Amino acid sequence: MEPVKIYGRLTIGASGAVVAGKNGLGILSIVKETAAGQYTITFQDTFAKFLFLTALAIDDAASNVAKVQAFEDPTTLQANLKADKKLTIQCLDFAGAAVNPTSGMQILLEVTMRQSCIGRGD
Repeated sequence: MEPVKIYGRLTIGASGAVVAGKNGLGILSIVKETAAGQYTITFQDTFAKFLFLTALAIDDAASNVAKVQAFEDPTTLQANLKADKKLTIQCLDFAGAAVNPTSGMQILLEVTMRQSCIGRGD
């Protein structure tokens, strides 16, 4: 099966809260967790395989977010995603510490999944 790309936009409010305009096609919801800079994405569909995540922080000032990582146990990521349709991401600052993005910032997400558990090279 061909990979599926899901695009989303996470708009940040005060204290890292999620504000309106966050959902892309294929994303049911994005929820701010209690930990700094941590968000759970719930997808509309069940996918058999997580392939890739890329994120881009957009702001009119220097960003406090150095990178966004998939915040999942690598040994259980695939099984958990199939079971609950959720992927947790974590925003990190330049020192590698968890950080809430600044208010007004947007984070653009691209998640690549596969609907079949059978693929070349796996």
